[in-house]
Amino acid sequence: MPTDPDELDRPLPHDARDRAWLETTFPDAAVRQAVLGALADAIEAAHAIGHAVWSLSHYGHLLRLNVGRSENMVIAAGRVYFVAESGQINDAVRAEVEACGKLFRVGSYSSLPTACGVQIPSDRVADLYPLLREAHLQVLRSAAAGVVKTPYRRSHDDVMVRQIGAVLGRDLPQPYLPDPPDPPPLPVAPPRALVARTLTAAGLRFTASDVADVYTALQTKGFVVLAGITGTGKTKLVQHLADLLADPEPGRAPGAGDGAPDRSNCLFLSVRPDWRDVKSLVGYFNPLARTWEWTPFLEFVVGAADSFRTGDGVPRFVILDEMNLAHVEHYFADVLSVMESGRDADGLTRAPLRLTAPDDAEGRLPPRELYLPPNLYVVGTVNMDETTYAFSPKVLDRAFTVELGDVDLRGYPPLPDPAGAALTLDERLTLVEAFTRGGRHARIDKAAIAAEVQRAPWLRDDLARLNDRLARHDMHFGYRVFDEIVSFVAAARANGMYAFAGDAAAAERAAFDGAVRMKVLPKFHGSRGRLEAPLLDVVAWCVDPSNPPVDEVHRRWADGAEPVDPTAALAALDFRVPRTGRRALRLLRALAVEGFAGVG
Repeated sequence: MPTDPDELDRPLPHDARDRAWLETTFPDAAVRQAVLGALADAIEAAHAIGHAVWSLSHYGHLLRLNVGRSENMVIAAGRVYFVAESGQINDAVRAEVEACGKLFRVGSYSSLPTACGVQIPSDRVADLYPLLREAHLQVLRSAAAGVVKTPYRRSHDDVMVRQIGAVLGRDLPQPYLPDPPDPPPLPVAPPRALVARTLTAAGLRFTASDVADVYTALQTKGFVVLAGITGTGKTKLVQHLADLLADPEPGRAPGAGDGAPDRSNCLFLSVRPDWRDVKSLVGYFNPLARTWEWTPFLEFVVGAADSFRTGDGVPRFVILDEMNLAHVEHYFADVLSVMESGRDADGLTRAPLRLTAPDDAEGRLPPRELYLPPNLYVVGTVNMDETTYAFSPKVLDRAFTVELGDVDLRGYPPLPDPAGAALTLDERLTLVEAFTRGGRHARIDKAAIAAEVQRAPWLRDDLARLNDRLARHDMHFGYRVFDEIVSFVAAARANGMYAFAGDAAAAERAAFDGAVRMKVLPKFHGSRGRLEAPLLDVVAWCVDPSNPPVDEVHRRWADGAEPVDPTAALAALDFRVPRTGRRALRLLRALAVEGFAGVG
């Protein structure tokens, strides 16, 4: 899908832009000729089967040839991916491919059970594609068999086909539809309305601010923790979002009918108290069997990486249920460190998970270095009680921690309406496109942060004043938290999830409030002697970030405490950052009553 969100609003691409893209993506003329020649061969073979069984989509960073209901070939900078009949690839060719690229199983197409994926460098296409051409075209013919129209036809780029033909000096065909054109699509509601509608229809009840927090936190960062009392639907909310963001293209799931999404984009894992190291997640080499012991997590991550390489754009979610039943730092530290290593230009982590096995290991082995893809999202659910472990500051600093504690039994339970929960294909495409931001997925971009601060200097000013107050108590935060709060506000401004707050300025302030609540307050965990003074400073900042009335807040707390509610005098204040302020008051109330407070 497009990597540049502006692509969504541009008219059909013109010849000059397509020609520039081809020349930039394949600067070497010989490589360009070889890659486009292979693509042209496949186009002509598909067109010979049927005039409407194929289409060519240009997604800004890649070209995708669609045949029938499958992605037949994807070309991008430095690499070419296509599907081929595995039985037609002999051992010599297989070895030559694996020496510079890779072969992997294709599990997305029930109609092509013996197909395999082939990925080779662009500069080897001239050597290797002729050896694989017949195996490739055999899968192409199978994919096109019995198809009248490819469901991808709406994304067809006829200008790019003409430009490829001009580069090659060949008159390439264009697909056409003999029946009348499809009517213009109906307007699609924004993501906020679609998510709210489907939650109501599914009988799930959450506040608009909680849904906005979770959705935007996931857009901002690939690691989110949902905390709160048990039974509030933390897991259900993530599973529902994952279902909405499943593969929207019809027919790609094994055994699925037209329009049915592929729901394999969500893995649910129950954390066990005996998880003591990273082996619980990624497995280990078994020296007795001489094989690697695979885990569902490792299978899922490898599958997510494969799907990202093929450019399907679908987000993949791992739910670690009751994440703190074991020490998070013991089993998740390696994965978390890799996730925090930064992202390269393609979105992969800069550091890999290292999965080592001896050279003489047998059976199916994982890659020695597994770089986590940007389409992987990890969500942990947390219930705080005497059976669980507290999170360390290291974990809290690296996650968005969303507390789902609002419960309103009036009007509960809502009546489910399964028919209302169904989304059209256009609505699913809109949701996936909006959530992934055109295939970019969650990432922290320093240039985007600088631009956001330049646009809204109050973000830096307000956070600086808060941090100055917290620094007096050694409770201040670092650059990472600043970057993530600003990135969150930028994402919220684009996604419209906080529109319930009012106009654009009010929505932006509501998002800022939610981000501070998620990134700053979770680390307030401890005794009254440690937390009381900094929490009072937070309350004063929430009243007026530009000029916190610290003395007034401290005086009210010292002089006006009531036996029933020791925070009553503070609650009467008018908060400009209300949700963070109310959460700080709950922590102060816990300190006054129990002498201790924390997440949960």
